[in-house]
Amino acid sequence: MMESLIGRPGSKLRALLRVTSVTGAATFSLLVGGMTLTSAPALAAAPEAPVTSTPATSITGTTAVLEGTLNPGASATAGWFFEYSNPGGVLCNEGPATGLEAEVTGEALSEHAEATGLLPSSKYVFCMLARNEEGEVTQSLNEVSFETAAEAPTVGVGSVPPEFLGAFEARIEDLVNPNNQVTECHLQYGKTTVTENEVPCETPSLEGFGEQLAAAHVTGLTAATKYHFRIVAKNASAEETEGPEGEFETAAVAAPTVIEDAFGTVAGFEARMEGVVNPNNQITECHVKYGKTGTGVTENEAPCEQESLNVFLEQRVGLPMTGLTSGTEYEYEIILKNTSGEEAVGPVGTFETIAAPSGLETGEALAITATSAQLTGALNAGGEATSYFEYGTAPCVTGIGATCGERVGETGVGGRTKEAVTPVALEFPNIGTPLKPNTTYHYWLVAYNSAVTEPVHGEEMEFTTLDFAPSQIEIGSPEHITLTSAVLTGKLNPGGEASYYIEYGPAQCSGSTCGQKTPERVLSGEAQASIAPFALSGLKPNTVYHYWLVATNNGTSQPVHGEANAFKTPATAAETEAEATAKKAAEAEATAEAAAKSKLEEEAKHREEAIAAITAAQNKKYEEIAAVTASSKRQEEALKRQEELIDATSVKITKVKVTSRGVTVTFRVSEAGNVTLAGKDLKKKTLTKVAPGTHTVMLRLSGAGKTARKHHKKAAVTVTLDTSLTSVSGSMTVRL
Repeated sequence: MMESLIGRPGSKLRALLRVTSVTGAATFSLLVGGMTLTSAPALAAAPEAPVTSTPATSITGTTAVLEGTLNPGASATAGWFFEYSNPGGVLCNEGPATGLEAEVTGEALSEHAEATGLLPSSKYVFCMLARNEEGEVTQSLNEVSFETAAEAPTVGVGSVPPEFLGAFEARIEDLVNPNNQVTECHLQYGKTTVTENEVPCETPSLEGFGEQLAAAHVTGLTAATKYHFRIVAKNASAEETEGPEGEFETAAVAAPTVIEDAFGTVAGFEARMEGVVNPNNQITECHVKYGKTGTGVTENEAPCEQESLNVFLEQRVGLPMTGLTSGTEYEYEIILKNTSGEEAVGPVGTFETIAAPSGLETGEALAITATSAQLTGALNAGGEATSYFEYGTAPCVTGIGATCGERVGETGVGGRTKEAVTPVALEFPNIGTPLKPNTTYHYWLVAYNSAVTEPVHGEEMEFTTLDFAPSQIEIGSPEHITLTSAVLTGKLNPGGEASYYIEYGPAQCSGSTCGQKTPERVLSGEAQASIAPFALSGLKPNTVYHYWLVATNNGTSQPVHGEANAFKTPATAAETEAEATAKKAAEAEATAEAAAKSKLEEEAKHREEAIAAITAAQNKKYEEIAAVTASSKRQEEALKRQEELIDATSVKITKVKVTSRGVTVTFRVSEAGNVTLAGKDLKKKTLTKVAPGTHTVMLRLSGAGKTARKHHKKAAVTVTLDTSLTSVSGSMTVRL
């Protein structure tokens, strides 16, 4: 049996052809080039046998017949196989592998197997191997090399249409397989036959094994014309392959086109507009004409940024225009002209250059606090401008290098009419340093754009920040108090500059007033400081005066006052004596009132104790009555329960049975108690502590009862139940 195995290109090719021995043993020796070589025993229990690899035959570009000889012995069976690979591969020492299988016996044999899937123009080595039934392998000591034949390259394995077709150029592609040789590639083309023109491929030299894309770019063609073409490949062995012929037709010449587009940027003295054009695959010149509206677009002309266009696609071109007048409207159009003399003119577009900022109006400062303010203004941006405010504590400087201090709120503005700018807040984080309280600041609105060389500013304005509200207001202790005067002191933080005064009067301080007001004084600074003492005069003797310290500045809408305090002027001598007399009288009166009160309290205490005793006696009597009532009620309830229990107590004879020994009585009692059973001519029986329920008892016959039984006389049976409350009976007559 023989089988062909195909190796993979580019890897270690290894085809395995094997014939396996089933039984027996043999000795192998290897014959190489007429010499006998000996290897270690391989087939079990057999002497060595010759195994020889002989040269390959029938070699083509992708196949070869591998040959060898072996002598398994007359009574042995053995298997054989080949291994082959590119030079440098590991061969003849790896042991058996799967492959073609067969059996051989007898004398020396010549065997062969075909290897397929080889690469053209490639070197290979191979050897023959034999294996016994235990799987041991004997291999030839010689490796034989061979080289596959060269094959012509292949062209046009796949159908690849031309990738790009214009009016004057084309790009042609096809698939080429060099078949493992260096191969030249070129394109033949022509209007009538393919041999009229020839150009090399983009990759003139191809190599390796496998299909790869070959392409050639052809120029100088005639528009709207049909061409024939083919790819030709020629290898190092001078074998040439002509690919299948194809056809393509160049595009017709088309006039360039202009697509309207209004995108662009405009400055004060120049502009750059953009347009979208299509040269339609001819070299095309591009210009822009422009002029002031009303004078015509032929006033000026300039080349486009892309002066020469030559591709077949829509593209955006820049239209630079210089030497313009600021604040002026212009018209423009695109002019295209190709090498065929065809011209295209775009639609007329318009734009207006930027004018110098004007009408700058510095507005009033708003939302002024001790450390912040909001600046406002308005301007005509002239189309497009940048505006900002400058401010500082020094007056603004005009002329060359004009400035008003620190810059803030820079922003872009647009439009050609006067419009308000976005207010800018002079506060953190817009500015690095907070404004100072009670400080005058100067400021103006500034703007610039491409139409001016120096920024333009509005009128200088100013504002003054407010003070901090007065704080840390503390009133001091009164000093030098006399019958009609006193000196008052205190401390406060004016928050910048504050007016302060003291309000005082005999009435309590409340709301926003504390009586009459001292003259105002002024204190400056931003830290707590002592005020100048106020000397009050014209006070009344022996009078309590209430007072507080009050301050106000431009940072507050209402005066701020500290906590209220009070002092009392001394009394006169007459008032003192009168007060002493009044005090003694008051004390005597108070003593009398206290004694009377004590007496009244003692009498009240006695009355309360008598009332408490009477109340306790009454409560005890009520409790006794309640106890008797409760006991009577319990007795009535117990009596009622006893009566109900007596009414419910019953005894009933349910069955009487006469036997030879006496009478068996079955009865049922409702309550627990003692039961007595009796009857005429029967022996009496008493049972104690009988539980409620049904019971059966035997009453024996007396001597008279035995006689009565002989005559079948009747006898009355009685069952009596005695409980702690009552006694009930039940009876039944029976014939003995």
